[in-house]
Amino acid sequence: MKTAPFILIYLIRAAYAGAPTFSVNIRDGSFNSFEALNPKISWEGSASHESRDVDIDFGLEVSARPATSFGSLPKNVWGRLGGNIGGLDWSTRVDVSSLDSADVKVHMDYEPLEFEFDVIGKVGKDDNCVKKVGLSKSVDIVGGTATIKHLSDLTKGSRDVSIGYSTGKTAVEISAADSSPAKLRVSQEFGNDTVTPVLCSDGTIGLELKRRFEGGSSFTALVEPNDSSLKLKWSDGDWTAAALVDTSLDDGSVDVHMNKKITVKGEDVWA
Repeated sequence: MKTAPFILIYLIRAAYAGAPTFSVNIRDGSFNSFEALNPKISWEGSASHESRDVDIDFGLEVSARPATSFGSLPKNVWGRLGGNIGGLDWSTRVDVSSLDSADVKVHMDYEPLEFEFDVIGKVGKDDNCVKKVGLSKSVDIVGGTATIKHLSDLTKGSRDVSIGYSTGKTAVEISAADSSPAKLRVSQEFGNDTVTPVLCSDGTIGLELKRRFEGGSSFTALVEPNDSSLKLKWSDGDWTAAALVDTSLDDGSVDVHMNKKITVKGEDVWA
């Protein structure tokens, strides 16, 4: 019987009090059946060691599609270990999606100096490497906060650098990368609206408009520089809907995908 996903979740629920989260995505593309539905089941747990000031988070995500065995299920298992030493917040997260390799991310944040450090790598039987290294430093100045960020992609040999300044409802950022034009991004809030124009060194422009509504919902429209598509996103609680409109096409085609998270507790029926 193709019941492996549900047996796995039953075992988890029997061992832990936490309830899994069930979500259904409508995938982009054209399908002739229910293949467009992409149901997933995720579960998270946590533990702590107070005497050593260490926190542990862990979880997994599996496909809810019918499968005959656990091995044939698309899945991701992750774990995170973190804590604080002398004001330094640190964490290490490992994501495993196959038996051959795992993605590792190390993060450090020293709040007294407003300094952050990230290392992203991969470990496995045939490949052990550091992929990216990132640094971030913030300084309070002239009634606002200035932030400098540097990201090195060691696999591609490229670098991204940005300098930003924010105060009140205004934020300005200048970014430059080896593989793309320099960008000037200015963000300004007007009540519930945020307007963010983007100017590039190659003469192209972009624009992001975001409106927030009562209750926490929001609507965002985005046009990226050097991109002919219009991206729309609506967020309302557990519901998320997004649309991609390619203005370069004459047929008026629109790619739409939606996501709804349903938390199952006790004996509630899954919807």
